[in-house]
Amino acid sequence: MKISTSTVTKLAITGVSDMDAISVMIEDFGPGAGKITVTCAGEAWTHYWSHMGEHHTMRSFFLKCDTPYLIGKLKSGIERRIGSKDDELLQQALRKRILEKRREGRIKSDEARELWDEAEYASFDGEYQELCQLVFGSEWWFNLPKEDNPDYIYLGKIVDTVKAAFSLEELRQGKAVVTQAPEVGPADIIAGALCTSRGHAIEIMQRAVDANRVACAAAEERRVTAMCGLDN
Repeated sequence: MKISTSTVTKLAITGVSDMDAISVMIEDFGPGAGKITVTCAGEAWTHYWSHMGEHHTMRSFFLKCDTPYLIGKLKSGIERRIGSKDDELLQQALRKRILEKRREGRIKSDEARELWDEAEYASFDGEYQELCQLVFGSEWWFNLPKEDNPDYIYLGKIVDTVKAAFSLEELRQGKAVVTQAPEVGPADIIAGALCTSRGHAIEIMQRAVDANRVACAAAEERRVTAMCGLDN
């Protein structure tokens, strides 16, 4: 029989704007091994690491890791982008491909006009699969539009809040040696989140880049549409 012990720490994070109370349980099983369990609004996420590095505790390892990495560990298989059901995005994707095929000479102007007209009314609530196959080909589903996954964004906010709480807790414990620990309020949590959410910030920047790319693509679409005679 083998009996192991672990050091368990539990944190309660409350008072954060637009966020339910978060409960965090940290277990350190020894050098480089630990487990974290996060619960919020009836949902729970947990993961165990066996090789964090002997110098790391669960808390220090969590602070070191990027937010996207932690999201993937806490909820295996979650994707940052998921299939969209936005009809406008579907229509834009169809029109873009029709213009590309017309520009490449793969379809004639009358066929392009017919497909273009059908694309104007394409809807996920209607019979869009046949049109998508004509425009995108046999593996048409790979070309359907995607959008940010709200579950991914939500878990990212929770991870960033937990990291901020860890940072503030370490700061408070350090200052307690020479002075009284400061009160940690909602503004402190938010400020800490901004300091520790490098991965989330990168995602925000990427979304800005994507938005700019969409705007450029729309301008190019208008230009090529006129060139191909599809703007009438």
